[in-house]
Amino acid sequence: MDRHTCEACCIGKATKTACATLKSRQSREVCELIHSDLCGPMPVKSIGGSRYFITFTDDFSRSVTVLCISSKEEVKSCVKSYIARIEREKDRKVKRFRTDNGLEFCNKELSEYFKSAGIKHEKSNVETPQTNGVAERINRTLLDLTRSMLKSAHLPPKFWAEAVTTAAYIKNRVCHSTIRDQIPFTVWTEKIPSVRHLKAYGCLAYARLPDQGRKKLDDKAAECIFVGYATQTRGYRLWCPQKGDVIITKHVKFAEDKIGHEWIYKEVPQRFKYNEVWPGDVDDSTTEEMEPAQKQLSCKKKSLSRLPKRTDVELGDSSERETAEERESTETPRRGRPKRKARNPYGRKGKPKETQQICEEEEASTEASDIEVNLIEVREPQDINEALASPQSKQWRCAIKEEVDSLVQRKTWEITQLPEGKKCVGYKWVFKLKANADGKITRYKARLVARGFTQRKEVDYGETYSPVVNFSVIRLLSALSVEYQWHTRHIDVKNAYLYGNLREEIYIELPPFTNAENGEVARLLRPIYGLKQSGRNWNEELDTFLI
Repeated sequence: MDRHTCEACCIGKATKTACATLKSRQSREVCELIHSDLCGPMPVKSIGGSRYFITFTDDFSRSVTVLCISSKEEVKSCVKSYIARIEREKDRKVKRFRTDNGLEFCNKELSEYFKSAGIKHEKSNVETPQTNGVAERINRTLLDLTRSMLKSAHLPPKFWAEAVTTAAYIKNRVCHSTIRDQIPFTVWTEKIPSVRHLKAYGCLAYARLPDQGRKKLDDKAAECIFVGYATQTRGYRLWCPQKGDVIITKHVKFAEDKIGHEWIYKEVPQRFKYNEVWPGDVDDSTTEEMEPAQKQLSCKKKSLSRLPKRTDVELGDSSERETAEERESTETPRRGRPKRKARNPYGRKGKPKETQQICEEEEASTEASDIEVNLIEVREPQDINEALASPQSKQWRCAIKEEVDSLVQRKTWEITQLPEGKKCVGYKWVFKLKANADGKITRYKARLVARGFTQRKEVDYGETYSPVVNFSVIRLLSALSVEYQWHTRHIDVKNAYLYGNLREEIYIELPPFTNAENGEVARLLRPIYGLKQSGRNWNEELDTFLI
């Protein structure tokens, strides 16, 4: 210590040493120096379950890569995979790797990895993040962009992972002052990036639905929210409220003038409520009449499970009824027709997984009118355990027994022991609700379906092709029958596949409601739904009968 230095002042007035600001790059080529840092934990989990994100910034090109992770334990694997990827991509070795003193980077496993790979691990001083300024600055920039993007798109915080990766994607395609206003993407790949595919973040997008699972009159596109760009394929990342997940597709049209549409985003898919009136179903006068009934229904919402299926609801007090009667006297009375129909929110696959149906009918009367509300809450089970545990277990049990009795009556199988070397094909119960035009449930249907994807070709099945009628042929025959006044009949064959004959030796486990001992299985004598050859066998049987 110098003799002119005051020891008391050094102890009492200690300050941090200023860090020099570097205005140029510290490397001469890509992969020479990599800056990295971990940011988190975030206050909420992302839609993929992440709580942190780690950034890797190449010093020469300033190209940034963002990886979202759920815990700090994943940092080690992320560092190894990133270094291996860029070394193979650029055919160059990473020489220096700069981080802070966090334990996620300063541990035995990564130290041995850097030592074996010949990479110099540069660490910042304790409580001196300035020495790792490139990584710290990119974290701040990405978080600022993320907050602004989520705010403008009116998206909840759980979309932060999608926003931060999109922000990094955009930042790699804009000019950077440190590299003399060059583009990081161009310096890294030696290619000029295209910006024609860039869209306004959070805008409304119409994603085309796949043909599989879509019926003739179903919607061909779904309303989604644009949340990012795909990295491993050419496409866009879209949040689909109907599916409740992110989908990646190229077939999409954007409405960039519609940003921040909160009505399309739903945390949970919106279900039809008991007292909800769908827009466009009723007129103003009907809405006024329904308000007292809706209030009474909402007060009894907690005891709906104990209500009978049909309940009479009074329409307010006498003065309101008189007003309603005067209003109806000026209009043409509609006898026997429903005053309004509350539709079920059908999904894109045709039938809802959960339905809460309201059927309100007006009784024909010239002096007073009562509204009869049918409250039904039914959920289509996903498996047999859920069906037998549901409030409608009695109906589902009858449907299962009806299906099993039909299979037994058609002599679909024979009960035997499983031969050695043979495997059983699995099966699954499919439950569906059948409703009429008014939305009233008329039938509970259960179907035993084989898991055909477990069959082995040339062992459990051979040819599977069966012709399908073309709708143009049906239209042609219908036109001819009208022109020549032919008598036309439509025939629906119940359990059509059970009329075919199965040639292959296939075994399945015995379904419930069958008298069988332990270890016994069913050898199929007739094809059931789900087998790969069922359609072909039925077509051959029909051809033999008709020809």
